[in-house]
Amino acid sequence: MAWTWRKRKSILPGVRLNFGKRGISTTIGPRGASMTFGPNGTYLNTSIPGTGLYNRRRIGGKNNTTMTNDNSGCKGTFLSFLSVVLWFLVVSTALLGFAINTWVGCAFIGVVILSHIIVAIIANHRENAASRSVSIDPSSSLREALYQDEIKKAENTPHDITKDYYKQVTKVAEELYADYERVLKTPNLDSLIESLGITFKMNGRITTSNSDKIRLLFWVDVTRCYTGLGHLIDLDSKEGFGLLYFIALTQGCSQGKPFSELAFIKGAYQKDAESILKSVKAFIDTAPTYSEIFLLSRLLASNDSKLHRKFLVDIYRFASITAKADNTVTSEEAEWLSNIMKMQGNGNQEIVPEMDDEPIKSPVVRPVITSQLDPMFADVARWVVAKQEGSTSRIQRQFEIGYNRAGNLSDQLQEAGIVGPNKGVKGRDVLIQDPQKLEELLMLLLQDDYSNPTGSSFSTGAKPISKPKSQNPSKMLDSLIGLESVKKEVETLTNFIKIQQTREAKGLKTSAVSYHCVFTGNPGTGKTTVARILAKIYKNLGVVSKGHLIETDRAGLVAEYVGQTAVKTNKIIDSALDGVLFIDEAYSLISKSENDYGKEAIATLLKRMEDNRDRLIVILAGYTKEMKDFIDSNPGLQSRFNRYIEFPDYSAEELLQIFEVSMKKYDYHFGEGTKEALQQYFKNEVAHKDANFGNGRLVRNVFEKTLERQANRLAQEVNLTTDKLSQIEPEDLPIK
Repeated sequence: MAWTWRKRKSILPGVRLNFGKRGISTTIGPRGASMTFGPNGTYLNTSIPGTGLYNRRRIGGKNNTTMTNDNSGCKGTFLSFLSVVLWFLVVSTALLGFAINTWVGCAFIGVVILSHIIVAIIANHRENAASRSVSIDPSSSLREALYQDEIKKAENTPHDITKDYYKQVTKVAEELYADYERVLKTPNLDSLIESLGITFKMNGRITTSNSDKIRLLFWVDVTRCYTGLGHLIDLDSKEGFGLLYFIALTQGCSQGKPFSELAFIKGAYQKDAESILKSVKAFIDTAPTYSEIFLLSRLLASNDSKLHRKFLVDIYRFASITAKADNTVTSEEAEWLSNIMKMQGNGNQEIVPEMDDEPIKSPVVRPVITSQLDPMFADVARWVVAKQEGSTSRIQRQFEIGYNRAGNLSDQLQEAGIVGPNKGVKGRDVLIQDPQKLEELLMLLLQDDYSNPTGSSFSTGAKPISKPKSQNPSKMLDSLIGLESVKKEVETLTNFIKIQQTREAKGLKTSAVSYHCVFTGNPGTGKTTVARILAKIYKNLGVVSKGHLIETDRAGLVAEYVGQTAVKTNKIIDSALDGVLFIDEAYSLISKSENDYGKEAIATLLKRMEDNRDRLIVILAGYTKEMKDFIDSNPGLQSRFNRYIEFPDYSAEELLQIFEVSMKKYDYHFGEGTKEALQQYFKNEVAHKDANFGNGRLVRNVFEKTLERQANRLAQEVNLTTDKLSQIEPEDLPIK
């Protein structure tokens, strides 16, 4: 415990020695007008006795810095002792002067006092210059002197703040402080503050300066950000350090302090922070209530949208780091983070913290399409957004359509604002990354044909769409090359569902049917295609009402920041309701990283599968071993996914058949010896396949390269006949 012993001793009329913790000082003069000389400098003390009015002003001595010389206290004490000796001589001489003449004695004392003041001021000026030359932060140094006991206590108090956490939280707090400095430079700040209609009071006193008002607004908003997470204010805790550090910055704490300065920050600023937070609470209790969560949003939204956005991004990051301080995010914390992320500005705007310069999202507006939409428009749009692939040639191959039709679809996608303009061989840029935003757009465009995931009805006046002839999904499955074991599994599942439905119709007891599936196997074995067909089968059987397939993967479910993953996952699930959600490479949701949010996506998925068990079917896909390990790692997954369908690799004969189907679709045929050469190539590939064997993707790549090589060969010829344009020669094959 700090000791504060102090004693005063009068040694001469008007002269007192002060003995204290920091050494000895001397006070000279009567009550109401005196001067103190000591190790902390020279002070002029004025007061009106009996009224309680008192003022103490520093006029000499040390500047507000901490001397690095350990003898500074001794030096001040020596000066105090010297002052006593000098004043003893002065008083003795003055008494002699008074014996001669009263005016002579008074004049002598006045000259000595004035000389002492001048010397003290000169010394103070020199020390100020010296402190500036070494760039010492006067506020921090003075606090170190004033709060040395609190700092020492903080040094000896255990804490759980790691160096990494310290760096994260100080960085975002410094960004918030930079926002504070930018707000102070906002034009017409007086009128903006006045428009809030708030009486700014701190400690019962009205605050008049703009800097104090804006600082108070920041204190209020950062405190609201903290308490909104459901935390009680505890500046000693790990979660509370960010709030403490931000307040310290606004109180003059230097930025960029290393981790070794943690005890200084906690010891030197905590008392001030606690006092400020009491005033902030009183201010919040009396301030008007607005629709905005943060007062600075009301101040900046209509005046400086860029600065407003940056503030919201920084306040979200502050909340996010605070929420994950204990490595867990509660439902209350996640909800609060979601509320900040969805902060409303001018319209329906969503804050995306990881991309500071990205324009704020605006409401979806139905674009004007100049031609009748292709029946495949919705499926192509979903594939383009899911794969972030805008190449017309890839659309052509994926959906097995003619190049002209694929080109028209690309133009319609551009008019709809889904892809950008044609960039030649580079393909088009995909302008929409969020599948939910795409679904909103499709709802506006395709009222009559859209599988509405939210049940909303729109009257948009969109042009009618000529629907394609419906195909029997079972026949579609049978037409696929190979996959005999897969076809058998799907047929068994279909028959089981039909029989259970028949038993139920006749009043017999039925066995529970699990519609969720795990598709295992290597890439390129048709898992996505079969999932799309199975969704249509489920629709025909009445298991789901719409039967659309929503494709996604880890990137579509897991976000970078705390609180976003649940929101992102729920959006995807909402779009898949009454249909099938297909998650490719689902095992990647589990990571060894400590700060990975894949588990949050799994937890959200399992909860929604339970809450919407009559409206949501989920198919997980990936490599065989990885998927089994993934399912076994979580009891919730084990209980819901017990139907495995293994997709075998294609044989060489099946790969050749797939190639021939593609040739037939695009009006190509083999030249002499080409088929045999290609068949031998596929046999070699199958015989030497490894874990990265591409199956159908291998065929697709070979077919694409073959067409490119044929084009290069034909470019040298002058008379191009239909037969030449359609024939594939052995030299066109990209094989050795």
